Amino acid sequence: TSVEVQFEDRLKLVSEYLEFRKISESLTRKVKSHYVYAWRHSSELFKEEEILRCLPIGIRREVMLEVSLKMLNHTPLFRGLDDDCIVLLNTSLRAARYDAGEAIYRKEESGSDMFLIQR
Repeated sequence: TSVEVQFEDRLKLVSEYLEFRKISESLTRKVKSHYVYAWRHSSELFKEEEILRCLPIGIRREVMLEVSLKMLNHTPLFRGLDDDCIVLLNTSLRAARYDAGEAIYRKEESGSDMFLIQR
């Protein structure tokens, strides 16, 4: 499909960049692994924003709510929030991938993000 071709083109560009910069094999694997994971779990794969934008606002809200509920209901901090709050939270969520043992923040750093960890 065209999405797969776009992904392959992007991965090729990333590979060429890493080779040009002479990045180590272990870091190259980590970068490529991130791109593969991000692509597989990305809303871009389905052009989610475009799909949702074409829906009537009520149906769009229902879809966003159902997607959000699946993740947020597994997080004690967010259990019991009303639907409007969950839809609002959903607009700020984005996926990120970190390898086991990889630092997200260090003790002495100040953070500005909240992370919900899925395994």
